[in-house]
Amino acid sequence: PTVEGELYSARELRASNSRIRGLGYFEDISLDAKLTDFEDQLDVEVRVIERPTGSLSFGAGFSSQDKFVVSGSVSQSNLFGRGYGLSLSADVGGRSNRFFLSFTDPYFLGSTFGLSTSIFSTDLQFEDFEQEQTGFDVSLSHFLDAEHRTRGSVRYSFSSRDILQRGGINAAGVIFRELLGGAETTSLVGLTVQRDTRNDRVSPSAGSAWGLSADLAGLGGFSQFVRLEGRSSWYWKTPDWFPGWFPFRETSSFSLGLRAGWAVPFNDIADFDFDTADFESPAGSEVQALGNIDEDVTLPLTERYFLGGIGTFQLRGYKARSVGPRRALLKRTGIFGTGDGFLPVGRQLAAGSDGSLTAVCNDVPLNFLSNEGDEDGECNSLFDEDIDDFDDLDETDVIGGNKFFSASTEYRFPISESLGLVGILFLDMGNAFDETQSILSFDDWRFGTGFGVQWFSPFGPLQAFIGFPINKLEVEDSQVFEFSVGGATF
Repeated sequence: PTVEGELYSARELRASNSRIRGLGYFEDISLDAKLTDFEDQLDVEVRVIERPTGSLSFGAGFSSQDKFVVSGSVSQSNLFGRGYGLSLSADVGGRSNRFFLSFTDPYFLGSTFGLSTSIFSTDLQFEDFEQEQTGFDVSLSHFLDAEHRTRGSVRYSFSSRDILQRGGINAAGVIFRELLGGAETTSLVGLTVQRDTRNDRVSPSAGSAWGLSADLAGLGGFSQFVRLEGRSSWYWKTPDWFPGWFPFRETSSFSLGLRAGWAVPFNDIADFDFDTADFESPAGSEVQALGNIDEDVTLPLTERYFLGGIGTFQLRGYKARSVGPRRALLKRTGIFGTGDGFLPVGRQLAAGSDGSLTAVCNDVPLNFLSNEGDEDGECNSLFDEDIDDFDDLDETDVIGGNKFFSASTEYRFPISESLGLVGILFLDMGNAFDETQSILSFDDWRFGTGFGVQWFSPFGPLQAFIGFPINKLEVEDSQVFEFSVGGATF
């Protein structure tokens, strides 16, 4: 930073300008060196235009992902004039409820380290189950360069999560084992490094942003895993060498975003307390004890990756949290579905050719045995894993992956500069993969394309998209409309 009495440095002056802008307290700022009556001295004239640092908002609307939503927040980014940040927010919707309380101190105990804390409670609905979560985060961070563009942080997080069934009595084995167990806890420590050189946090047209993080879970709690995640995005104005007839050549921009994550689980199947008795059947039988199903898939459901929709795990053209590995929908044995054996819906118990117990497909209408299938005559197997293995995708659940990769490209162009309206063309791609699959299975990548608009409204940036899945599954919609209110999703 620029300090009174030191030798003049234009570079240090630019760095100070960047740091002050980064505080977010001012609409505009200028630092100008002025001559004085002394040949060996310069004055630095500082001019700023302050902006409000507190906000109070309340709203109601309809979200494509969360249905009817009521939201409210109160925040102050310069509490007591000391740079403290305090925020309380709540979103209550038809498919999700979120409550957050956070506090930040950019100069903790007068040091150059920043402290951030948050307490949260969420209730989130996925395609086939509901997740309730409460917890807290504490992080300590420090800038790693003079321009305050690069930051490193260490954090501790603790959360308690419970899986609930949205309806019915059937689920994939990975989901069943957690429905039958109690709440799970995750206690982890993590390291993060991130750098941001974008010219605008909300609608950038130049610069880049990237981040790397590593988490270790297992310091108490149920979940045990190591997780690595990385993300990066680049932004360019339309190059001058584009032909003159190219639409909006002078005012449009392109972007490319990449994101990947990989969690290596250390839990094994015996760690899950799903409270069912042993069930004897041959190894290849279509009816098994729950502990014998998907033994290699051990990352807890609440830590798995689900792609789709807008947000952190973006894949537009597909519904939120709907893309990932699948498994056969299962039912329990017994007249009232309380037995200790599990078999795919549409099948019924029978004796195999060697007299052993198995389950054969009998997914037909007017079946008095009520095999709980969709009565189309097709059944899945306990051992189906890849999409092409399943005979009936309507009788599957999305179970999420332990790793994922996604990429997104956009072309942005102004529709109305006076209204702050921007048009967007996009192409997204990626997928999540389970413990038995390779992240390099390019044949399994999903693609979505479409168009949208971003409006810089008085309530914050609003994004709306119509997406079309390029290689959709037969159980997925042919187009998806999505919108969100808020800043960039990086």
